[in-house]
Amino acid sequence: LNKGDRLNLWPEYTVGASADLTFQLGGGLQGRVSASANHTSEQSQRTIVGGTQLVGLGDDLTFAQASFSIEGRDHWTATLFADNLRDERGTPLGDVFGVLDWSTRVRPRTIGLQLEYRF
Repeated sequence: LNKGDRLNLWPEYTVGASADLTFQLGGGLQGRVSASANHTSEQSQRTIVGGTQLVGLGDDLTFAQASFSIEGRDHWTATLFADNLRDERGTPLGDVFGVLDWSTRVRPRTIGLQLEYRF
């Protein structure tokens, strides 16, 4: 690393925001709506191979998530969720050898239903 270089895997900045609202639905049910977004500036990874410095650069990434949950009195919860709402396709960390297929990948937009029961 040269003087003033950012450390490996440390973005210049990250920003995040979230909101969570809980409310009564009646009949002993409770609802919850949650949303969040996070932005991370590019990250770099430097390594030296045979006296040559190699650099892998990632992308600026912004992820958003949202969910709606219903919680019952008898220890169960049903949650409808969506992760990576923007369907971000960038790479958080590029490969230092420049091989695109070796770059880190992010999970694509994922929508699902999660059912929980707590003992």
